[in-house]
Amino acid sequence: MLESLSDESANNLPHFRFPKGEVPESIQFIAKSLGKVFASLCVQFESAHKVIDDAMDENSSGLPQDVLEWLLTEVGQMLNIVQKQWHLWQAYQHQSEELPDARWVQLINHNDVVEYELCTSPLLAAQTLSQHLWHKCAGAVLTSATLTSLGNFSRISMQAGLPKWVQTAVVQSPFNYQENAAFVVPGLKVEPHLTEKHSEEIADLLPGLIQGHLGILVLFSSRRQLNEVFELLPVSLQKKTLAQTQMNKQRLISKHIENIEAGQQSVIFGLASLAEGIDLPGSHCTHVIIAKLPFSVPDDPVDSALAEWMEDNGRNPFMEITLPDASRRLIQACGRLIRTENDKGQITLMDKRVITKRYGRLLLDSLPAFRLELG
Repeated sequence: MLESLSDESANNLPHFRFPKGEVPESIQFIAKSLGKVFASLCVQFESAHKVIDDAMDENSSGLPQDVLEWLLTEVGQMLNIVQKQWHLWQAYQHQSEELPDARWVQLINHNDVVEYELCTSPLLAAQTLSQHLWHKCAGAVLTSATLTSLGNFSRISMQAGLPKWVQTAVVQSPFNYQENAAFVVPGLKVEPHLTEKHSEEIADLLPGLIQGHLGILVLFSSRRQLNEVFELLPVSLQKKTLAQTQMNKQRLISKHIENIEAGQQSVIFGLASLAEGIDLPGSHCTHVIIAKLPFSVPDDPVDSALAEWMEDNGRNPFMEITLPDASRRLIQACGRLIRTENDKGQITLMDKRVITKRYGRLLLDSLPAFRLELG
């Protein structure tokens, strides 16, 4: 039986996940047949690749060297494709004994023709990293500003399969968050699940929120809400707003900095890719506005399969996966504000669940030591 799910990231076409990674016997039979075919192809391409490689070393084929190099590259690429296909059909032949793989069929739009893509993925990288890295290297150091989730290393340990004896440490930031930054949750009327009304409330409050700031970054969890809020803004504010849906990331950042340097107020409307990895120090960003708590999309096939497996084993995927990941993403989004020791500003979260829900306190306690102003 297939589980039908939507996927906005794939041209609005759905994907179909096999619950618990279990595929019908008919598909397993096809996978075994195709596995044999691609196993044979792997042997043939490996042999051809070796013949060409040896001919290059011995200079015995009579062909020009540049032709041999071209042939070696082409055959190498074909071998890589064949090997991937062989691994795919191997994965569909049998079930994992312990942690199942996620398996799903993705519909994709290729030149206006809908095609089917068969997919598989481990639920965690833990086993692969443990086998090929942790037990083979003499030592490893992992560093990041967001390795912890909800104040501990449990989530990264589960994802990466870190050994139980690993040593962890949290190094305090040199930034004075308490003095230089405020984390504000306005007294909102609407909860985010009422998307249309929530967008209206954001659009109503936004003109007042951006007063006194030159550089503003507004982060959305969905393209749909970004567009909704933009369309509700007064024309005067639309002219100051650079939306990620209208230009590429590099052009958007350049235009924003150009506006700020000219002394003009500039507002960025961005999606998840702007919540991490961008640097807007000083006046380039003094106010970060976050539309919603950054919970993951509930229909991701790998996350859904992992949550399903955890529930079957009596565990709580919301507390072990969803909430820790949201905490990490929230901290990353907040990190766009304070980039140097001299930066100052405000973070505004337009989501009152951080106050009204029991898990909200866990998220607030995991933030840097901002001044909290809760409406």
